[in-house]
Amino acid sequence: LADKFLLFCQPYTFSQQDEDAINKLVEGEYSKGKETTSCVQFIPDPNNTLEEQYKILHYKFTMVHEPGYKSNVSLKRISSHNLFGKNLKKYLNGIDKPDLVYCAIPSIDAGSVASKYCKKNNIPFVIDVQDLWPEAFKLAFRVPILSDILYSPMTMLINSVYKQADKVIAVSDTYKNRPLKHNKKDKTGLTVYLGTDLEEFDKMSLMHNVDKPDDEIWVCYVGTLGRS
Repeated sequence: LADKFLLFCQPYTFSQQDEDAINKLVEGEYSKGKETTSCVQFIPDPNNTLEEQYKILHYKFTMVHEPGYKSNVSLKRISSHNLFGKNLKKYLNGIDKPDLVYCAIPSIDAGSVASKYCKKNNIPFVIDVQDLWPEAFKLAFRVPILSDILYSPMTMLINSVYKQADKVIAVSDTYKNRPLKHNKKDKTGLTVYLGTDLEEFDKMSLMHNVDKPDDEIWVCYVGTLGRS
């Protein structure tokens, strides 16, 4: 991607077996001998478990503080991400200029800060769209006309981020097409589906044989069961 690689990502917990796509991307760039730095959102943890897990990463990383939130779709998350954006701006103003910035979306605030920083310093800006905001909020709280008014500031802000991106990457075609509507720099975008290591999957399937009776019909679901 570039000689120096600066990444902004969500506060995922990493482990040696972690299959997070962005983590694997940074690890891959690091293994090629490139200088890689990950800038992560740090939510205070009284047990320090998150900070301990970050210690196993091979590449450099910087924790940028945000207060945290409990619900994925909430005003507290918006407020928390807003503060993260402000702290991220302070961090960027104190570092050497990278050759490329790769930014996970959301957060919108991080994307906005990063896009303005890249435009000012003429740095290639790549976005990785993992969710659509404010669309996700509209699904949880939608009132005709009122919702459009309430979410209009977020919509204008994210559209400006989409417009500024030099390359659009997303986890689905739907997520990719949304930014491309506002982007003149990237004509096609790139879809990288979320998944896991197929070799590891096949290896585990051999270790755990399942005896299914012929007279039974089994329905299997592979995915996430959760709530915002």
